Amino acid sequence: MKYLLFLLFAIPNFTLAQSTENHLKAPFYHGVASGDPLAEAVIIWTRVAPINVKNNRIIGKWFVTTDSEMKISFNLAIFRPMKRKITP
Repeated sequence: MKYLLFLLFAIPNFTLAQSTENHLKAPFYHGVASGDPLAEAVIIWTRVAPINVKNNRIIGKWFVTTDSEMKISFNLAIFRPMKRKITP
């Protein structure tokens, strides 16, 4: 019986915590990754998932730093979504 009461209390709170966390990450639900970096090159990718698809005016900025406090940046850029023609 104790375990049943625990589950009845824990499951709704776990679901609520997940939905709140996702809302705070919007529109970057998927994070950023870099695969197999080289000494002179790295691939950085991210996926932006806007809440309002009609408002396609998302602009992002990335930067690379040399220190763990992220104060000394040596490269940065602004990115915008590519215009694509979607066909059925």
